Amino acid sequence: MAVTKCKECGGKVSTKADACPSCGAKISKKTSVVTWLVALTVAVVTANEIISDDPAPKPKPEKTAEQKAADAESSKAYAYVMAFEKVIKAGLKDPDSAKFKGSFYKEPYVCGYVNAKNSFGAFTGDKEFVANTLNGSAQVNDGSSAFASVWNDNCT
Repeated sequence: MAVTKCKECGGKVSTKADACPSCGAKISKKTSVVTWLVALTVAVVTANEIISDDPAPKPKPEKTAEQKAADAESSKAYAYVMAFEKVIKAGLKDPDSAKFKGSFYKEPYVCGYVNAKNSFGAFTGDKEFVANTLNGSAQVNDGSSAFASVWNDNCT
């Protein structure tokens, strides 16, 4: 423990004391080297960011009419696929088990594959489904030639 002189009254004060025991004046502490290094580092990084030659980020170019139309068509297709997957799910024995894959929109049909559990709790395997967006009908492959005809005409 070192002893220093109080700047106010000239009395002896420990370097660990917060105030002079004689007059009560607060004793200022020296700033540590680590604090100065951290402050210097922050200052250098900030100055470097301010004076760097990096240009401002470029704004994204406007989309063309064709790109906007393609985005709208893609959104429409996604909405149809999601809506008719829900319709197909509703007609299954275990709707929560339904797993869809390869679903796509080919105007005006939504086609794809669904695998769901049957009455015995076993998955049936991927079965084709077709949904007509014009009349709202949806069907899963039941092995009939009528389904095969609709699938072959509209989904392949």
